[in-house]
Amino acid sequence: SFRYSTTGYGVLALRLGELGVPYLELLRKRILQPIGSRAVVSIDARAASRLAPGFNRAGNQVPAGPTREAFIASGGLIASARDLVKLLRVFVDPEKHSGLDKAVMLTRTRNDELVGFHGSAVALGWMVDRKTGIYWHPGVSSVHRTVIAYHPESRVGVAVLANRYRKVSDDRIEQLAFQLIAELPRVVAEKSKARTPVGIRAVD
Repeated sequence: SFRYSTTGYGVLALRLGELGVPYLELLRKRILQPIGSRAVVSIDARAASRLAPGFNRAGNQVPAGPTREAFIASGGLIASARDLVKLLRVFVDPEKHSGLDKAVMLTRTRNDELVGFHGSAVALGWMVDRKTGIYWHPGVSSVHRTVIAYHPESRVGVAVLANRYRKVSDDRIEQLAFQLIAELPRVVAEKSKARTPVGIRAVD
């Protein structure tokens, strides 16, 4: 059976540190720096003021608090939408990231006997929608919601972020991510057809 555990990710990070290299250092050197991500764990007051504020169920603004060390591996990174896009590029086009391609392919190993969120199959660090084959993973805090998702065959990935807690927000954000993946190839194709080639003047 399957049971998601944020504590399990924390234990794994601590174990990696015991093997010689602290988890955060390993994360920076092996993943964040190679892909050009500026995601961080801690920030100063000036940088904190630039973060999107979160809002609770009553609509009141809630300041973001520091992540406890034990949970750094399960949600401790402070990342922008641009950082998430850079991460998604690794999963969408693993062959373009020679240092990470084998690890990415390993994460695609799915187990259809396990039942994850909303009936999904389970891969390494991902849920896999059984109908579409979309790999996805939600991220939550007390007031923020994030979903990153990608489709290996169409090579489309999306990141959806929200800054207000609602009981039904998780499902809606996930549905939006799936809809975007389904629609983006058509939108990109239409925009590509609409472009005027360089050196050719459009006439009526």
